Amino acid sequence: MLSCSVIYCLDKSLAFLSLSKMENGQFSHESHGHALTFYEESEEKLKKIAKLSGEEIGSPLCYGCFETIHGPAYFCEICGDFWLHKSCFELPSELPKHSLHSIHPLTLIVRPPSLAGFFVCDGCRDMSPGFAFHCEACRFNLDVKCAISTDGEDLRSRKGVKNTEIPYFGDEHLLVSFNAKQEVEKTCTGCQLLLSGPAYGCLDCEFYLHESCKDMPSEIQHPYHPPHPLRAQVAEYGSECDACHMPIRKVFYRCSECDFNLHILCANKSLQVASSLKYKGHEHDLYYFAASYFNEYSLCNTCRKVCKGSYYICLECKYYVHLDCIPLPRVVENDCHSRDYSHFLTLKDCFVEDDSGQYYCELCEKERDPTYHVYYCDQCPDRNPYLAHIECLMSEVRPNLSPCGGKK
Repeated sequence: MLSCSVIYCLDKSLAFLSLSKMENGQFSHESHGHALTFYEESEEKLKKIAKLSGEEIGSPLCYGCFETIHGPAYFCEICGDFWLHKSCFELPSELPKHSLHSIHPLTLIVRPPSLAGFFVCDGCRDMSPGFAFHCEACRFNLDVKCAISTDGEDLRSRKGVKNTEIPYFGDEHLLVSFNAKQEVEKTCTGCQLLLSGPAYGCLDCEFYLHESCKDMPSEIQHPYHPPHPLRAQVAEYGSECDACHMPIRKVFYRCSECDFNLHILCANKSLQVASSLKYKGHEHDLYYFAASYFNEYSLCNTCRKVCKGSYYICLECKYYVHLDCIPLPRVVENDCHSRDYSHFLTLKDCFVEDDSGQYYCELCEKERDPTYHVYYCDQCPDRNPYLAHIECLMSEVRPNLSPCGGKK
């Protein structure tokens, strides 16, 4: 086996890294178990791969810096998806002194120093699964882009990130702030949606929260459960949401007195529904639920078919009914609007009137979700449309809806 040495100069200090070149012209690197082949032009290799596969190849990422591959790079022919920039392959094994952490040397580690397989860079606060320059004594980490930067203060000012740590719900861990990038693909423990942008997390137990979910109130009064307030808690094993009936992971809202639970997402989304719907086919109030992947577990109690679209549910006895099975009229006349304009309102599955991000019901003047069904006047101008919650409109024009097949 032959060996060669590369001198790497960074922040006016020298570091030496021994690179291993194998007899067959391939290279080894401790971050990967197979031999790597060097390509002076990675773009040319990508074109050849695309031609052989007959498929368009996207933009692969470097496993060191997790930036898009370009220029000189190393590639694993066996795996077919492992890439390393030449600059990441030749990183020094140690930085004796860095402007962001000058008290101890930083050691290059090719696997993140946490069970989660990610780390938070203390320079830019990005969450990264790549190489880290690590100080064990201080639990300090820099990703590749921050390690090779010479202007640490500029990194902090550009990101504008808070360095605070916050406790959550009495748990022993602390949440640290970070920036969630798209390629990280981590899910918020609270609302179960993908993380993006400012977030908080504990890498030891993989507990993550959106910034908005982190600021969730500790107690809410919710229309799904009027008798008592719901308090934020960490889930116990076997807990289930009383709205969507899916398992709860970690944070949720709960009434201990009634054993009533709600996902954060179910609680937040449903607050944008004006009120309950009165329906003669059922003794209790019904609440609107939008189409989601949860629906495949629910059967309409009227037609006995899966609730693939939006539907109404009774939370007290788990009674489901399609909108068409209630039934909701497709076109209605509303005195408040028709008196002035002689217009009719049409039921639509969703409506976004502009890009303001603020959507309201004309009747209750409360916020509405633009992805929910709504009654809409298609004769009013787009710049000033008339829209109303189903529940608000039905309480005026049909206080008690009849079951399917009844008098409309």
